[in-house]
Amino acid sequence: MITFSNKHRSQQPEIMDNLDFQGPEMSDLLNDLKLVNKWLGGNIITIDGIGKLLKDYPKSEKITIVDFGCGDGEMLRKCADFGANNSFNFECIGIDFNENILQFAKLKSSAYANIKFQKLDVLSEENLIPNCDIALCTLFLHHFPSEKIEHLLKNVSKKARIGLVINDLQRSKWAFELFKIASAFFFKPKIARHDGLVSVARGFKKEEKNMSVKITTVAKQLPKYSRETKEIIPFVEQWMQNQESRFKRKVIKIFEGAGVDKRYSIMDPLEVFTITSFEARNDIYIREITKLGRQCLENALEKAAWMPTDIDFIITVSCTGIMIPSVDAYLINELKMRQDIVRLPVTEMGCAAGISGIIYANNFLKANPGKRAAVIALEAPTATFQLEDFSMVNIVSAAIFGDGAACVLMSSKEEDAGPEIVADEMYHFYDATNMMGFKLVNTGLQMILDKSVPEKIAEHFPAIVHPFLEKNNLKIEDIDHLIFHPGGRKIVDTVEELFGSLGKNIDDTKKVLRLYGNMSSATVLYVLERFMDKDLPAGDLGLMLSFGPGFSAQRILLKF
Repeated sequence: MITFSNKHRSQQPEIMDNLDFQGPEMSDLLNDLKLVNKWLGGNIITIDGIGKLLKDYPKSEKITIVDFGCGDGEMLRKCADFGANNSFNFECIGIDFNENILQFAKLKSSAYANIKFQKLDVLSEENLIPNCDIALCTLFLHHFPSEKIEHLLKNVSKKARIGLVINDLQRSKWAFELFKIASAFFFKPKIARHDGLVSVARGFKKEEKNMSVKITTVAKQLPKYSRETKEIIPFVEQWMQNQESRFKRKVIKIFEGAGVDKRYSIMDPLEVFTITSFEARNDIYIREITKLGRQCLENALEKAAWMPTDIDFIITVSCTGIMIPSVDAYLINELKMRQDIVRLPVTEMGCAAGISGIIYANNFLKANPGKRAAVIALEAPTATFQLEDFSMVNIVSAAIFGDGAACVLMSSKEEDAGPEIVADEMYHFYDATNMMGFKLVNTGLQMILDKSVPEKIAEHFPAIVHPFLEKNNLKIEDIDHLIFHPGGRKIVDTVEELFGSLGKNIDDTKKVLRLYGNMSSATVLYVLERFMDKDLPAGDLGLMLSFGPGFSAQRILLKF
């Protein structure tokens, strides 16, 4: 049974997409579809598009037109006739992956010397897509799932020198029911009736024409306590009063050389160095994180001129404390957000969770056009400081971490503006679960941080960056801005060296580390805010990158 949905495109395949489809049934179906296209005026729309693209184009030059999903070549024959009637010098190429259909098309187009055909899988053989002046996608794109269309169009548009004409079906319940009635009278083959209905159900709606997801706003909120590193050192010295002098000097050097000038905290330094119980620290975490969450969300809403009820999806990320219900439940109550809002708390992704949250929101918004989302990162690493732990891991984490919160507002509404999310992806390191994370002990969350993290990042760096960009037909040279999470001085130095060799810098990343320290998942959002607040040229590309427990890397490609 063929079903229709106003909300989603159908995923049911058409019979003619079967590569073994051939014979009289195939020719009958193609003839019926040609008749339907004639009724709908589809060919006229495409020809009109070509005419507009060539309005001021010199007729003396040869123009190559490629028709993707050419079927029996009917559209190309119309193009050839249009070219001949208007004194254009057209070369027409039809592309299809069904050899049987191509043979039928060649037979029907044998009288046209300027039409030729090529068998090609446009998804798996994208490197073989021919260069052209104009690319046509007539009744073609609805054959593909939405997530593949975006990638396909990027590849096709890069090959088309003048422009691209897209002409496809509108998904309409009225059209679906009307075709069901009309096909019963005019189409004897069941295949034609079946594929016609599936085509309409797989069609598009006007509001889906721009499915881009944009980051509209980033806003931060800092805790009330702050200290410069030089002000922290006396507390560290007091904490180490029973340690040997050589060890003390080493620890002070670590703090002084961490690349952090100042940090903020949900706890006063006296509390950090005196409160020992997990319960007491976690109670402070719950109280202060809820305040920070509300403040940074309100900051973002004010910046975007949105109301709390404008949010359809809320993601909260935090790994430095435990609270059930999660903080989003408190925010919904306090700000009287919608009762049907979709919630997603993310708790175990560590420093990578800021970008992870954006990736989750992006997937939600792509599947739900016309919606808005908030991603809120709330972190308090100082609440995880272990008073009785004098290990290098505890000391290094104390030297580089600070507390902070940030909120990212995102939208799939056409009228909302901001950098567009072009692509996102996660990368997982095998056999590296012990490199970073927390161990739950009686006194709270004890940091796990392997000293080999910078080397592991350097080892995997080419596999993390280059294939991701290549999938989007880009090289690192095409990236204008690097939005990198400052994990710590050594990680920053490692990544700076790797990117520096490619002619790139991470100056904003280093600045955020110096001003605030590593605030876990929120930190990369502070870097993003710096770029959002700049007047960047339209079309600039940015690469967001963060690392976290797993071990994993998260990447987002932005177009400003």
